[in-house]
Amino acid sequence: MRDLSDSGARLLLDGSIDAPDTFELIIDMDGLEADCRVVWRRGKEVGVIFVGETRKVEKKRTQIVQQWSGTAKPTLRRQPKAV
Repeated sequence: MRDLSDSGARLLLDGSIDAPDTFELIIDMDGLEADCRVVWRRGKEVGVIFVGETRKVEKKRTQIVQQWSGTAKPTLRRQPKAV
């Protein structure tokens, strides 16, 4: 999502996904659901307006951001192969 207002949003589509003319937008981290209608398309971006009222629901995920300290070491899921 690029922009969000009370009446609509500007979305950036990833990969080969193409938005249908109408769809339901669900933003888990904000607890927002809205029925949308596409009003413009420019390349991989689409502009939508909300049809009806947006719905606030329980947040399903939380974004966690931790400050990186110079003493912390990054971790890997698996150890790199020795060269």
